Amino acid sequence: MKTNKILYWLFSGLLCAMMLFQTFFSFAQTETLAEMYEGLGFSGALVIPLGIAKFLAVLAILTKRSPLLKKLAYYGLGIDFVLALYAHLSTGDPNWPGPVVAIVLLTGSMYFDKKFYSSK
Repeated sequence: MKTNKILYWLFSGLLCAMMLFQTFFSFAQTETLAEMYEGLGFSGALVIPLGIAKFLAVLAILTKRSPLLKKLAYYGLGIDFVLALYAHLSTGDPNWPGPVVAIVLLTGSMYFDKKFYSSK
């Protein structure tokens, strides 16, 4: 029980820190990130909406006020990470390990969240 709780907070904490950094970067370096998105085949106009969505996902995961919102946050981040990995790989961009790390953190957070709460 204690190990599951520690692993849940480790995975969730790192995932949320990564998403908060990306949210900050979305607002602080919008033009730079827009160019990166366009290089991967996406519209640069997605930078701000995705930054807001990632911040809201962090709130849903950490506050645990609504199980439905938390589940939607996990699924939304999962779609984002898989699309990011596909975009990096399909364009030959060497920054593909970032989405892989995000997928691992997301999977760990989801797994230990279910394991922790199902054992209560």
